[in-house]
Amino acid sequence: MNIIKIILLAVAGAMVLLLIKNVNVNFSVVLRVAVILAVIVLILPEFSELFNAVMLVDFPEGVSIETLKLLFKCFGLLCVGSLGSDVCRDNGESGLGNLVDFAVKISCISICLPVIISVITVAATFINS
Repeated sequence: MNIIKIILLAVAGAMVLLLIKNVNVNFSVVLRVAVILAVIVLILPEFSELFNAVMLVDFPEGVSIETLKLLFKCFGLLCVGSLGSDVCRDNGESGLGNLVDFAVKISCISICLPVIISVITVAATFINS
């Protein structure tokens, strides 16, 4: 039921931010960061549980833990990048937000490049057989 806490915190934070934004812009930025950090703290145990559950699964031959670690890193990077680009857009910097999105996509491709190469290699082997 942690998700209910997260949703309530986010909605309450958004409502307070809506009220405070017109009164004190500087304080609203600090409050926004505080709400974001509080939500991240509530989300972290969920990632831990997910990671532990994945480690307990008996994977078929050919699927390595290192591949899953790369995919988890990419997923984490996408989450952080999405958060960063949303903060940029919320502050009126949509160009900077788009640039952050682009940088995250390039980083994910570079992180997952070994997996992409192995998939291409396996596919080429099947095609040539």
